[in-house]
Amino acid sequence: MFEFAFDNVRGVEVRTVNDAEKQVETGRATVMHVRCPDRLPEETYRHVLELLAGLSPVVQALPPSAALVELKG
Repeated sequence: MFEFAFDNVRGVEVRTVNDAEKQVETGRATVMHVRCPDRLPEETYRHVLELLAGLSPVVQALPPSAALVELKG
């Protein structure tokens, strides 16, 4: 069982560059900051990141125990 703290969920502006067409798209995204308990074992942290990847293809690890997840509504 995991205990998480979800905070700083907010809309932010993101820019995506389409290399094939050299176009820049600007949009809004919601970014969720996930904090796990301190001293979380590395194997468990990796499992948390895998679970978050099931929510979104955009997950940024913030070792040792946090991550940012881009959510789309």
